[in-house]
Amino acid sequence: MNQNSKAAALLARIKQQKEEVDALTVLWGETFPQFNAPDTRQFKVWLNIYDFDIVVLGIEKTLNWYNKVVQAEATAAVGDETVAAKAKLASIDSTQIVKYASGCMKKRKAEQSCETA
Repeated sequence: MNQNSKAAALLARIKQQKEEVDALTVLWGETFPQFNAPDTRQFKVWLNIYDFDIVVLGIEKTLNWYNKVVQAEATAAVGDETVAAKAKLASIDSTQIVKYASGCMKKRKAEQSCETA
């Protein structure tokens, strides 16, 4: 591969990553409007480690988890259970959302590795 084709391949990869980061930023805003989106660097780190589809899946699975927390708070009985549920929901911030999403991505990648082994 000559230098020009290497440079062209790199530029194509950078362009694709920018498009993927833009799509993930939109997905995050639609999925978690109440939380600030991670900065571009976090999306790039995820894309360097995981396939695009795994990153999307991680964000979607995080929404499912967050919805369960919200529903638990909404349906908790009055008393200690309500206080605990509200405390858990109140303690969730964008950092926890990012960490949970990362864990989902890591788990899915490991599952795929087992499937192909």
